[in-house]
Amino acid sequence: MDKDGIQKKAKEIIASSKIFILSTVDGEAPCSRFMASLVDEGSFSYYMETFSSARKVSQIRRNPNAQPLFFKPDYSEVVTLIGQANSAVSIEVKEKVFGAVPDSTKYFKSFKDEGFGVIEFKTNAIEYFDQNHEQHSVKV
Repeated sequence: MDKDGIQKKAKEIIASSKIFILSTVDGEAPCSRFMASLVDEGSFSYYMETFSSARKVSQIRRNPNAQPLFFKPDYSEVVTLIGQANSAVSIEVKEKVFGAVPDSTKYFKSFKDEGFGVIEFKTNAIEYFDQNHEQHSVKV
C-alpha cells in the first residue's frame, strides 16, 4: 500500500472513531487511557480536550512522545499515530477546542476554566493494520 492509501485509510478510521486510546510515557513505562475528544487540525495534527491537572499532561511535559490508537468498531482495522504532544496553552486554541467539542460544557464552564486543558498532537509516522493483519507504515 502506498503513502496516499495509508493516509486515506488512517483518516477514514480516525474520523469514524468515537473513542481512541492515548498512550504517553510515565518514566520508562507506557501509560494508556481512553479518550473521546479530538479536533482535527489537518496534516495529521490534532487537539484533545483534557483536565489541566490530568496525569497525562504532566507526563507529556516530561516526555512529549505519544501515540493515539484508533480502531474500527469491529476492531478489524487499527491505526496508530506516532508523534509528539504538548500541552497547548494559547487561549485562542482553548476557545477553538472548547467550541469544537460538543460535550465540553459537561465538564467545564468555559474555555477560560482553570481546569480546562488541551493537548496538541503532531504526527511523525502512521502505522495501519489492515483486515488481513498486515502492517503498513509511512512517515508523515
